[in-house]
Amino acid sequence: MSAHPSRGGVFAAHQGILQLWPYPSKNLLVGWTAPRGDLILYDVLTGTTQVKPGVPGEFGKECGREILVTPKGEIFHNYSTLKTPPKNERIYKYDMESGETVATAYKTPYYGGGCKDDMWGLWNGVTQPRDGAKIYFATYGYLYVLDSQAGTIRTLTGMLPPEEDRRICRVWGLSMSRDEKKIYWIPTSGSAAWRLYEYDIASNKVHFAQDLGNMIDRQHTLRPPARLSEVSGDDVRDSEGRIYFVRHTYDGTGGSGLLQIDVSGIQSKR
Repeated sequence: MSAHPSRGGVFAAHQGILQLWPYPSKNLLVGWTAPRGDLILYDVLTGTTQVKPGVPGEFGKECGREILVTPKGEIFHNYSTLKTPPKNERIYKYDMESGETVATAYKTPYYGGGCKDDMWGLWNGVTQPRDGAKIYFATYGYLYVLDSQAGTIRTLTGMLPPEEDRRICRVWGLSMSRDEKKIYWIPTSGSAAWRLYEYDIASNKVHFAQDLGNMIDRQHTLRPPARLSEVSGDDVRDSEGRIYFVRHTYDGTGGSGLLQIDVSGIQSKR
């Protein structure tokens, strides 16, 4: 996005942009702001911008980290409270054709991962196949799927295998395999931290795939507590099928950088 001359060089005054999502059929780039949760519709051909206000009754809550934009022009988003377990956070839908935002019948359940800084019900991670028919997204503990045509949302699974007695707090990104049969993620806190997990779409099962601790130590010079920092990024993969996440720290210890993971060997073992 270039600077917007009519708004002092910014698209949303006193706000940041959490998410950008392309909507090619309308030549739009859809943005999602914080802290208000406004939608920005930027026309990449004309350079014009529309700002669609967020839901007034939700102001003051945290904005979900992701939005879901379907091929038919519906934008799903949510808000959430902090520090206090919610009463299941409502999911909203904005329709580009009607210009209306409505509350859907769906709510995001609280996982209860146990982290002191849990953000109840916020979406952190999204991936989709090339045709956009389904959009997969995650909270701190569950994986969901949105059927783009029907507009229905379904809970798929918890994000750890049922045989693992571990605690998961944060997942900040999802990545789909090149053949669109698997989805991968890396928890970055709790007892499952720095372990790569694989979700098989056909069987609806989660598997432990690889312990990344040694690889991360080789690629990035780390020392505790730096290894408890975050890994983020959605759907970055190359032509060879390798997937990529960004690792970043908060305490100045270094070690930030790009993680490259070859999942071809993992898939061949299944």
